[in-house]
Amino acid sequence: MHTGVGRLRQRPLAALYVVGVGLLYQGAMVLAATAAARSLGMTNVGLTVLAAFLPAVLISQVLPIGISGLGVREGAFVLFLTPLGVPTEQAVALGLLIYALTLVVSLIGAPAFALGSRRNAVV
Repeated sequence: MHTGVGRLRQRPLAALYVVGVGLLYQGAMVLAATAAARSLGMTNVGLTVLAAFLPAVLISQVLPIGISGLGVREGAFVLFLTPLGVPTEQAVALGLLIYALTLVVSLIGAPAFALGSRRNAVV
């Protein structure tokens, strides 16, 4: 943490870059979740609803309660979406679909991660 803060003090524009990339990532996640909700037939769950609730769901899934956030993510979707009229089954299905989408997209980078450059390896 200390090293990272020190580097950001040397290059303050890097902090803006990191925040910008983070916002782009969150925006992409919201768009993907919106497409997933539409594919499940959720007409009352749109971009605004997911922009409000998805960051909280993504934060809750990293709590050290379950494995890969399974159960926690789905429970958070049930908590947030059932008051909007979404059936529990659809909220759980949305959580599982987002997990599957994230897993598949992450697997695309697996070969690069496994076979990446070894020159800068930290020992």
